[in-house]
Amino acid sequence: MNSPTDGTYLARALQQQTISIRGARTHNLKNIDLDIPRNQLVVITGLSGSGKSSLAFDTLYAEGQRRYVESLSTYARQFLQLMDKPDVDVIEGLSPAISIEQKATSHNPRSTVGTVTEIHDYLRLLFARAGTPYCPDHDLPLQSQTVSQMVDAVLALPQDTRLMILAPVAREKKGEFLDVFAEMQAQGYVRFRVNGAIYAFDDLPTLKKTEKHDIDVVIDRVKVRADLQQRLAESFEAALRLANGRAIAVEMEESVIENDSASRSNDEGYRPKEHFFNAKFACPVCNHSISELEPRLFSFNSPVGACPSCDGLGQQDFFDPARVVAFPTLSLASGAIKGWDRRNGYYFSMLESLAKHYKFDIDKPFESLPPEVQTAILQGSGEEEIKFSYVMDSGASQGKKLTKKHPFEGILPNMARRYRETDSALVREDLARYRSTQPCQSCNGSRLRLEARHVKIGEGDQARAIFEISRVTLRESYAYFQTLTMHGAKGDIAAKVVREIGLRLKFLNDVGLNYLSLDRSAETLSGGESQRIRLASQIGSGLTGVMYVLDEPSIGLHQRDNDRLIETLKHLRDIGNSVLVVEHDEDMMRAADHIIDMGLGAGVHGGRVIAQGNFDAIQSNTQSLTGQYLAQTLKIAVPGKRTPWLPTVAPKPGDEDKFKSRNAPSPAAVRRAEREAHHRATQGALQTLRVVGASDHNLSCPSHQDGHTVDARVPTEFGCGPTALRCKKASLILNFAETRRFRMTTLGDLPRQTVARGDQLRRIFLKSGLLAVTLLPLIAHPSDIKNAPLRLRIVGGLAGANQFPRQEEPFWQKTLPALSRGQITTEIVPFDKAGIRTHEMLRLMQLGVVPFGTMLMGGILSADPELAALDLAGMNPNMAALRRSVAAFRPHLEQTMRERHGIEVLAIYAYPAQVTFCSRSFTGLADLAGRRVRISNPSQADLIRPFGAVPIQSEFSAVVSGMRSGNVDCAITGAMSGNAIGLQEVASHLHTSATTWGLSVFGANLGAWTALPPDMKSLIKTELPKLEAAIWADSERQTDEGVACNTGRGSCLTGKTGLMKEVQTNAVDESKLRISFRDSVLPAWVQRCGNTCVPVWNRLLAPVTGIRAETQATRP
Repeated sequence: MNSPTDGTYLARALQQQTISIRGARTHNLKNIDLDIPRNQLVVITGLSGSGKSSLAFDTLYAEGQRRYVESLSTYARQFLQLMDKPDVDVIEGLSPAISIEQKATSHNPRSTVGTVTEIHDYLRLLFARAGTPYCPDHDLPLQSQTVSQMVDAVLALPQDTRLMILAPVAREKKGEFLDVFAEMQAQGYVRFRVNGAIYAFDDLPTLKKTEKHDIDVVIDRVKVRADLQQRLAESFEAALRLANGRAIAVEMEESVIENDSASRSNDEGYRPKEHFFNAKFACPVCNHSISELEPRLFSFNSPVGACPSCDGLGQQDFFDPARVVAFPTLSLASGAIKGWDRRNGYYFSMLESLAKHYKFDIDKPFESLPPEVQTAILQGSGEEEIKFSYVMDSGASQGKKLTKKHPFEGILPNMARRYRETDSALVREDLARYRSTQPCQSCNGSRLRLEARHVKIGEGDQARAIFEISRVTLRESYAYFQTLTMHGAKGDIAAKVVREIGLRLKFLNDVGLNYLSLDRSAETLSGGESQRIRLASQIGSGLTGVMYVLDEPSIGLHQRDNDRLIETLKHLRDIGNSVLVVEHDEDMMRAADHIIDMGLGAGVHGGRVIAQGNFDAIQSNTQSLTGQYLAQTLKIAVPGKRTPWLPTVAPKPGDEDKFKSRNAPSPAAVRRAEREAHHRATQGALQTLRVVGASDHNLSCPSHQDGHTVDARVPTEFGCGPTALRCKKASLILNFAETRRFRMTTLGDLPRQTVARGDQLRRIFLKSGLLAVTLLPLIAHPSDIKNAPLRLRIVGGLAGANQFPRQEEPFWQKTLPALSRGQITTEIVPFDKAGIRTHEMLRLMQLGVVPFGTMLMGGILSADPELAALDLAGMNPNMAALRRSVAAFRPHLEQTMRERHGIEVLAIYAYPAQVTFCSRSFTGLADLAGRRVRISNPSQADLIRPFGAVPIQSEFSAVVSGMRSGNVDCAITGAMSGNAIGLQEVASHLHTSATTWGLSVFGANLGAWTALPPDMKSLIKTELPKLEAAIWADSERQTDEGVACNTGRGSCLTGKTGLMKEVQTNAVDESKLRISFRDSVLPAWVQRCGNTCVPVWNRLLAPVTGIRAETQATRP
């Protein structure tokens, strides 16, 4: 066998035209073998959950990335995450892989489209090397200053002003600068300003090379006099020579000039006034000058270039008057402003004093007050003093009035001060409800400082600042750089940079993102937009020989832009790359060189390659569900009756620039609204803003507490930020109880996170208060299932109890093992204080037992829509474990139902136990359209009606005959059934051991007993034939009498609540077991139950266990 380093092996690998996969078993893949052509556009399609991503991402990409990382040095690997090896026998012909999935690019508020695509980095370089600075006051290009101009500027200062002439040799740079200090000393300079403090050469501090420092050389120290022209000129020339054309004149105090040590401590807040001079840039009118242009001046992620007011975020939080004045229709006394009404005596007394001063009625609605009064209340009185009267509420002066005269701070400044000064998290949380976000007033949302905003490229009408280029759409930016002309040396410098920027802008436009802007925040992008941005970045990199794996890149893309996306993917293919796309789009499949269809179903029912080939081959394959839809054999019928529109949510005319002043109402049914918006609007038409943005933010306002109509700002995230959008207000003409947003994000990345929700399980078990007993098959291998022993695990408890009663342990630990003759062992897990050990139930789910054995009494699962939805989705927290459990069961069930009854098993859902049977071969839920489906619970009707099915409620006993006669097409059985016995009744046709099943007894109810498969019944009936007969007889009698058992507290051996529901034992000794009944809680018929059953118990069980039971009547 050739080694990986053998020349023959390498040559064969380079010539290989396919990616060969053998024995892929990742997640739900069924040990598949597959050959995928290299350097082609390959589409992997199929139902959701059929194994597409498991094949593309978790197998091919994971292995390609793992091999690439392993090829690196040990030093390089420590900085990279090594992916786990996928469960596959062999993969040959792999290339280095790049994954482009649908996920948010970044949640960092500093990330923008420009920074993610690196276009902003090119722009920074372009403006630093070819930009022209302008004066912010006169909009004139900055001109160079001569030495004589610098001297004249200094001599214009007041006489005897003390100055230091400095040469700034380093600004915000890391290092120790030992060589700089030594070189300057050699030239005769012995004083330096280091990070704002003056030092002599012998007293210089040791600088940390990992920190940034400012280093200035002290050239001269003078007092301004008219006879110093020559000296100043020489000093400026020296400074310009040392600092590359820059010089600083610093006005200093006497102590700084005379005593160096005094200047080393700037703790007192003293900041000297500095005059900057530059031999290159200065305003001819006001002498405004800036330092040297460098790329970091144009970076809002650097302190050098970021706006000092917003720190480069482009937006600021502020206390919003619309949130503070929650109810403007009310008066100040009635609570227009929460916390300032009559209930707060201190603040309300201030408002009363304001009312006297400004002569307004405090009982009038706030909105009717004059604008100047509203401004004074909210913003304060400025310097105007107002006479305030306070009532003392403590101390010796309690009850007395205190009068003071001072300006009114204002409600908004008061809240801002309290928010800033408080150390209490609760106070901050309470005040934060009144804060909103607005563009930074200093930089107008551009994120950059003043100097950077006034550097432009281009000439005349083409002159643009960097923030002006970033604010327009990518289409406009691309058009600008296509027509940009620059002459001279700057044109030569900018040519290559402009070409790179133009190429990247072209790629972004080609993938349908021409409506975005470079300053668009990355956290506001959808999953599809983020994916296409990364795709454009990869195209710009120009890599070849790479395998690209993409996840549904057409999501969210309008059909109009689909062709451009396909051409982009073809371009990646044509330059020598393999492109694998997980996709459902028909146009993408038609353009593909090769298609792989996974199926047939989802989850455990998928993981197989149903068909592969070109588009025509898939279309003509009758086994492929995708092919049947492509060939129009199967169709999604148009509903004959549409759901009527509910009351609408409408923006005010002109509220949004991109709404084009249209007062178009959106239906309040969000699902409908989103669907309509997606079908009717092109990409970037603000569908998300209309459906989600306005309503979600408006309903979070404090004013939406009593069903009031809301009138508030649309959040910055949806268009009020530093983008070109300018939004005002949106109105909700509707009362909502709450809003919930469902976004395309993963459930979580932590290994402990599962689909199963612990709080949901707690709520169900606390709600039921029933005893949970589960028999787990101890199976090492599926072939051992027939002879496997059973372990009894108690993972629940009684209603109102904090833990499982310890005195019941003898029954569970001795009786059942004896009955089963060693085939059943026991393990007791007590309750915790919460009433349920959730991790135990999750463990059962991971073991794959719950899908087959769980039965909940009283229709608890049926009444829970969330669990019902999970059930239909076929989801399970541990698919690998579930697959192993199903492997031992499903083949027998399918074979039995198909051969004996002509019935196909459509699906075995993961949670809870449920099976769907059909009288013909169905491939998915869409195939239920027009079919008659038997259900045993009315709640199931709501789950199948959306698929066009006709629900028929009946008993399971009639299903087989109904299917044979054609009266029923399908049946849904299992845990959602009223008696939860459908699954077990079907299993009665199997010739397998009872240990195929796990048994869950909730309240040990009779339904669970009767639902046992025959083999399990026989196991117990061998020992207890008369006890079962007594149970059946007593159950029929109680049913005829119409008596219902108390599900919360009942105790009996039979009836609807079942065996040993709540048993209290008083062990006199180890040979006796007393069973007591509570007359105050239980109805009289329980006595008859005990009188009937206890003698049978004693007659059958006592010889085996040595334990006797007594009724209350015989108890001492």
